[in-house]
Amino acid sequence: MKRKAVLRGIVGMPVGILIGYAMTVLLSLGWGSGEYLPCAPELAANMGSEMGAVLLQAALCAVLGAAFGASSMIWEIERWSIARQTAAYLFATGLAMMPTAYLRYWMSLGARLPPMGLKRKGAGDGRQGGQSSLGKRGRRQANDSPYFHKINAEVRVL
Repeated sequence: MKRKAVLRGIVGMPVGILIGYAMTVLLSLGWGSGEYLPCAPELAANMGSEMGAVLLQAALCAVLGAAFGASSMIWEIERWSIARQTAAYLFATGLAMMPTAYLRYWMSLGARLPPMGLKRKGAGDGRQGGQSSLGKRGRRQANDSPYFHKINAEVRVL
């Protein structure tokens, strides 16, 4: 059974990368304004380059695929009740999903909600004239995120 779980984990790695890549394509179609968005802007800003962020993202997708593949063995333990299988599967996949989601900037640990819109000119946001937080092509810039400023402030303190 352990051998079968390891094999499913190995098969799950490329499947996880494939699903992660497909998600970037679909998200780019929905929110990219005609551009391909390979990763979260905050991730690219904190990694120092977009290439580093994409490599980290691919590695995390592989780990996630392996975890889901290996965890699928839980459903084959027939002596367990469906409730126990469900709880074990939720726990096992949650152990992989939560850190991955946090590291890929799918979520934050902060209790406050992310900003839902952009402030208008003259709304007291400290911008000069007609500047907005959108880049050349209408995308939000990575360094304009409140999370970017929070991380930058923590780095400066160290």
